[in-house]
Amino acid sequence: MMEPRPFQKAFPNGALVLHKVAGPTSFGVIQDVKRIVSEAFAIPWRQLPKVGHTGTLDPFAEGLLLVLFGKATKLSDYFLKADKRYEGEILFGHTTPTGDNTVPPSQETTVLPASLEAIQEAALHFTSGPYDQIPPMYSAKKVEGKPLYKLARQGIEIEREPKTCTLSSFEITSWDGLRARFKLHCTSGTYVRTLAQDLAVRMGSLAVLSQLTRTSSGPFDLSDGIRVSDLREKLLKSPSMPELAPAWIPMNDLFRKGMEGVQLSYHEALQVSEGHQNALQRLQPRFTTEKRTMALYHESRLLGVVGRNSYGQWELERVFSLR
Repeated sequence: MMEPRPFQKAFPNGALVLHKVAGPTSFGVIQDVKRIVSEAFAIPWRQLPKVGHTGTLDPFAEGLLLVLFGKATKLSDYFLKADKRYEGEILFGHTTPTGDNTVPPSQETTVLPASLEAIQEAALHFTSGPYDQIPPMYSAKKVEGKPLYKLARQGIEIEREPKTCTLSSFEITSWDGLRARFKLHCTSGTYVRTLAQDLAVRMGSLAVLSQLTRTSSGPFDLSDGIRVSDLREKLLKSPSMPELAPAWIPMNDLFRKGMEGVQLSYHEALQVSEGHQNALQRLQPRFTTEKRTMALYHESRLLGVVGRNSYGQWELERVFSLR
C-alpha cells in the first residue's frame, strides 16, 4: 500500500497542456486530472485548487486541451478567445444529426466531389471573408441557460442565430475519392463539424467530420502536451508540477508567448495590484498602441492584464495581489 504523501497546501498556479485522446468528454478529462492531483499530492477533494479548461473538445475529437489551475483560472477568457488550429478528416457520402460518425446516417448521397482540386476550390470560399455558420443543435452552446445538445436529445430543434467566424486558412491536403484530409486555422468558437457539412453542401454533396485533432490554441502547441495516462504515472512517481515541463506552464509565464508585457517598478506594481485605475495614466506611454491587451509584470511576476475598452482607453481587466 502506498504511503500517504504530505499535503501540499500551496499548489502552484498555472496551466497544463493536455493531449486529450478520443473518447472521453472534456469534463470527464478534468475530473480525471483532479483525481490524479488529489491522489498524488494527498489533497482532499474539497481542498483541491480551482480547475478549468479553455475550450471544449467533442468526445470523438482529440488534441490540445489547456487546463488551468488556481488563480490562473481567472485568465481563462484570454485563452478561450484564442485562434485554434486543427487537422482532420471529412468523410463524404452521408451526413448525421451530430455532424460526425457517432450516430447512424440520417441522409446518404452518391454525389461526391470530382477531384482534390474541386474540394480545394470550394474550401477557398470559406476563407475569402467572414463566414457565418449556424451552431449545431448537438453542441454545448447554451440558449436560455440550457445546452443545445440537451434539447436535441429530446428531439427539439430551435432556431439559432448565425455566428460569424474567420478562417485564416482551410487547406485540403488529400482526397481518396471518399475522404478528404484538411488543415484549419480559425477563430475561437468555429464548429468544425458544421464547416465540414457546409463544405459538402456547397459541392452538392453530404459529409461528416470523421476525425479531428486540435493541434494548437493561441501560443500553446500539442507537441508539448501530456496524456492523462502519462500524467498519472509521472505525478504518482514524483508529485511535482514543474517537473512536467513543457506540459506545465507556471502562471507567471502564461503570457510570455502571444502577449506583449510591460515591466513595472515596485511602486507602480503596488498601485496596480491595489486596483488603482489612475496608475495607468502614467503607464500609457509604455503601452503598444496597436495592441488590444498587454500583460503587466514586476520583475518576473505577473500582476495583471490591461485592455482597451469600447472607447479605446486602457483599463485594468485582471489584477493579482503583489503582497
